[in-house]
Amino acid sequence: MANIFDDNLTDSELENSINQDIDKIIELFDKRFKNQEESLDTITKTIILLEIKKSKDLELLWNIAGYINIISYDIKIITRDLYLAKSEWQKRHYARQIYLIIYESLDDIFDLLGKDFVDLIKNRLDIAELQEELKNIRSQMNKFKKKYSKGLKTIRNVSIAHRDKKALNQIKVILQLKWLDAIRISIDYEDILHNLESLLTKIVRKGMVELSELKPDN
Repeated sequence: MANIFDDNLTDSELENSINQDIDKIIELFDKRFKNQEESLDTITKTIILLEIKKSKDLELLWNIAGYINIISYDIKIITRDLYLAKSEWQKRHYARQIYLIIYESLDDIFDLLGKDFVDLIKNRLDIAELQEELKNIRSQMNKFKKKYSKGLKTIRNVSIAHRDKKALNQIKVILQLKWLDAIRISIDYEDILHNLESLLTKIVRKGMVELSELKPDN
């Protein structure tokens, strides 16, 4: 498939490339969906167990992991549907959905990594060797928000969440959308989610010693 981040790539060129590789693309997404569902199944069962055991600290960590996985899966589903959509209006609809999910979830993730999480890693769980990695991810999130937040907010407020009651204002915003940009932004955001998920896996493994029956194998 064409290089998504080629500055000279146009929406129509990407569409032609997608059409040529559509079977491979569907197969790739199906594999990703399967992996994501398996992860969510494990996370769900673990959180239920932690709730029963009233293991609040570990539940907090697994809850963050669950939230990130849900958002990641939502974006993958919509991106796949965007690839398969035939008309420009359909593609722009899916692009707007991607923008909405990213805009809403970014602030939520900042909140999830806020007071309670900081209190945990500061006072009850030593992650000294992971602090630099956490700092880098926070920096990545801040740079993403600074770069995209204003544009995402406009699209969200005018055309997808709090819709402008003037139809022409909605139409102008929608017609200006390039769905290729939505794919590029979603890839950048998924990179943040992947890095955060990887870090949380390391933090969770350190915290699992608090529940002997849930200790990792290695």
